[in-house]
Amino acid sequence: MSRCRLALLALALPLVTGADASAQPLPPDSLETARRYARWFLAGHVDSILPSIPPASVDALGGRDGILRTGATIADRAGSEARVVEERFVWRGGRRQYWRTMAMTATSDHFLLRIVIRPDGRFGGYGTGLATNPPPVDSSGPPIRP
Repeated sequence: MSRCRLALLALALPLVTGADASAQPLPPDSLETARRYARWFLAGHVDSILPSIPPASVDALGGRDGILRTGATIADRAGSEARVVEERFVWRGGRRQYWRTMAMTATSDHFLLRIVIRPDGRFGGYGTGLATNPPPVDSSGPPIRP
């Protein structure tokens, strides 16, 4: 296993979650909202994301600096997003997540960004890692081809 692969595996972060949302539908613009959160996160635009994160979740994510550090670590180890390979919504732990699988500029491994989308459309947390080693899911929707 390459050093880059091992480093990316070490990036896997637990997702911050709120109240059980399994019975609640997402707002109609959830895909565009999730894409916007992903672009902001990957570009380091944390100040754009922060108003959408409940304060307790911001603290659990290490605050503004913790979120910035995670994005910077991804950029250092995997590069930037070259293209979106696949998107989908999944249920994991009773929470709806947006999964964005990406080809990256500094590694041949596809990278997975997972974002919890709360029932109100707010950012509920995130996780990162290699797409070849995703966490288990309760159920998954079909791939959304970019």
